Amino acid sequence: MILNCVVAVDGNWGIGLNGNLLFRNKDDLRYFRQLTQGHTVITGRKTLATFPKGEPLKNRRNIVLSRTKDGDQITHKTDDDTSLVYCASVEETFKILKETEGKGECTAFVIGGGEIYRQFLPFCRLAYVTKFSASTIADTFFENLDENPDWKIQTQFKFDSQITFCVYKNTINS
Repeated sequence: MILNCVVAVDGNWGIGLNGNLLFRNKDDLRYFRQLTQGHTVITGRKTLATFPKGEPLKNRRNIVLSRTKDGDQITHKTDDDTSLVYCASVEETFKILKETEGKGECTAFVIGGGEIYRQFLPFCRLAYVTKFSASTIADTFFENLDENPDWKIQTQFKFDSQITFCVYKNTINS
């Protein structure tokens, strides 16, 4: 099982304000969709609520961490390619990922929010980071991987004057 994360950050590694994303950019959303479609995504309950209509992302297995589910694993199948599984802990999430690995699924993406990133980042192999050059007001931040010696930039592509797509590699967990 390969665990990666996908995040969009501002110039100060900010990712959110008042429970909302800082940026909604069609090119970044297209990149996100290309990376995650057909895979498992891991998110928090509050982040799920920000998705269109609060519904799971289509064509993905959605694992949602929520302490409000009292540790019971609840699975909702919405169609053939989309499902929603609630987990109460990181450990339970890894258990589900291991079970999925045996069925052929081998890549999962952590997609937020801030606390979910903090819990899973040490286990991620790659971090797909969209950097927006603007610095905005934020109350939620992603770890600055440029300052973390365990993470090295593997590739970067300057899309335009505002966006750079970067891939960081975890040198400890690779």
